[in-house]
Amino acid sequence: MAGIFLTLVNALRSARSGERAPADPWGGGTLEWATASPPRMANFAVVPVVHGRDPVWQGVPPGRPDHVQGLAADLREVLVTTLVDARPDNRMLFPVPTPWPFPAAVATTVLFVGSIFTPWAIVWASIPVAITLVFWFWPKRGETGEELAVEDPQ
Repeated sequence: MAGIFLTLVNALRSARSGERAPADPWGGGTLEWATASPPRMANFAVVPVVHGRDPVWQGVPPGRPDHVQGLAADLREVLVTTLVDARPDNRMLFPVPTPWPFPAAVATTVLFVGSIFTPWAIVWASIPVAITLVFWFWPKRGETGEELAVEDPQ
C-alpha cells in the first residue's frame, strides 16, 4: 500500500508542478524517440526506412530512401519485408476497424473465468467465442477484391 500511495503522490505532484519533459529526454536512437510527444495517431506521416540499429543517430545514407514509397494513401496498407535481409516483398491490406474484438475478448474472459469453476464452461462459453470470431474475421463485401488488386504487381 505504501508503494501505491507514494506512486500516486508522485504522479499528482508531478502533474501539478512538474517540469514538462521534452519529446526525447534521453537522446534515444530508436524510432520510438523520433515521434512527437504525445505521439500522433499513426506516429509517422510516412513510414520511415531504417538503415541500421539506431536510425535516429545514424540518419539516412546518401542516395538511399528515407521513407517507404508506393503505398496507397486511401487504404490501410503495410509493407511486408523478407525475414532475413528486410527487403520489400509485398504489400498487405489491413482490415478496417471493427467493434468485434471487444465482444470476442469479453467472451474469452468469460470462458477462462468460467473454466476455473467448471469444465462445462469451456464447452458452453466456446460458442459465443466462436460466434464473435466468425463475425470479426468474416470478409466484408468487396474486401477480397481490394486485397487482390493491391497484391497484384501489374
